[in-house]
Amino acid sequence: MPDATHMQAREAGLDGAGAITLRDLVREALRQRPDRIVVGEVRGPEALDLMLALNAGCSGLATVHANSGRDSLDKMVGYCILAGQNISIPFVRSSLTGVIDLVVFLRRRPSGRRVEEIAAVPRQLDAGVFTTQPLFEMRGDALRWTGARPDWDQDLAAVGMEWPS
Repeated sequence: MPDATHMQAREAGLDGAGAITLRDLVREALRQRPDRIVVGEVRGPEALDLMLALNAGCSGLATVHANSGRDSLDKMVGYCILAGQNISIPFVRSSLTGVIDLVVFLRRRPSGRRVEEIAAVPRQLDAGVFTTQPLFEMRGDALRWTGARPDWDQDLAAVGMEWPS
């Protein structure tokens, strides 16, 4: 992969030193002025650093284990709060919806993981409840377009992409 830097967290050594956390890696990645940051699995306070990086104009993606796409947004809020005492829930909720465009929800099935839903994250009307706009949903055994278009779909035309007709 050209111009890619792979980073990996590590536990502290026997002497208690040398730990490298995901938070450290996200901040270090920002120093390299990346086009995008990919975090394999967000599961703690690194969520705040990732959100701030995305809010600074860097694009990226991450995985989160949750029961639904909407639940993943609430889980990200909880992870961000783990980062410190000065973090308010309204700030995190507002910032997350400012940087997350899409949520892709996969469900584990006996046959393997399958995409169950692709949803847009629109501007939030209620500060206490996340809303999502389903774009593609599992119907029967196939992922089908709902007919909905996100409010940012005009940006797709700028990069030569179109929604199905």
